[in-house]
Amino acid sequence: MREVKAELVINRSVEDVFNFLAVNFLDALPRLDPMVLEIEQIPAGKVGKGTKFRVNSANYGVGPDISENLSLKNLDLSQIEPDLSKGTDDGILEVTEFETNVLFEIKGLGAGYKGIEKYSFKNVSGFTKVIYQAGFELDKNNLKILKYIPNWYIDFWAKKGVKSKLSKLKSLIETE
Repeated sequence: MREVKAELVINRSVEDVFNFLAVNFLDALPRLDPMVLEIEQIPAGKVGKGTKFRVNSANYGVGPDISENLSLKNLDLSQIEPDLSKGTDDGILEVTEFETNVLFEIKGLGAGYKGIEKYSFKNVSGFTKVIYQAGFELDKNNLKILKYIPNWYIDFWAKKGVKSKLSKLKSLIETE
């Protein structure tokens, strides 16, 4: 399992950050992840340990529009895998830890993505330090694009993605 970790301070209270991300996860996820096309909470109600979300995302192997991916622009994927430039992935996310204002953890149960995302929240002089840890496995049979990308490159982009996700979280919360 690959693991990445990042942290940053958000200029809002722990309560505000936790509510934005965990309590209102149904609204937060599509704002944080542009790959999310649809999300549904199963069952409806308060988010807590055991809550599940059905998520339909643009194919994580390439993104919503492969023509925008500069890293792959010279690779003619239609010759390798004709269906690679389009498609969606359906998956389930389950809340596996939920401790108000302290910890929020979700587990991905999708076909191509299996992983755990853990957010820890700490008060730092009235602001919030968010510690984000992700452990994930990528199934190269389901995410066909990965067959053509070396592991070091996947790790590089995973680390960059984690930092980007936290920066976006900070931006969204601080501008509300």
